[in-house]
Amino acid sequence: MQFWRFARAAAPWSILGAFFPVSLVFQALFGEVLAPLPLLPRVLIATLMLTPVMVFVFIPFSMRPLGPWLRGEVTVLALFRRRLHQRRA
Repeated sequence: MQFWRFARAAAPWSILGAFFPVSLVFQALFGEVLAPLPLLPRVLIATLMLTPVMVFVFIPFSMRPLGPWLRGEVTVLALFRRRLHQRRA
């Protein structure tokens, strides 16, 4: 049962998830603007701007395809096979 807790924690951060790609895009767009600020205000601004976007847009969007795996209904390999079969049909 511990694995599923880990999976739920790791999925949003992953490439398929939300945190990493959205944070990367945010830094690419606003990194130079925020660079002169000290670390604490930079992190505060980033989290204030990104948390609502992550919670209401990207996490639900990215978690939907991973749902069966996160609930322990299928393995990762079976999930990828199912997606591949759906695209071929």
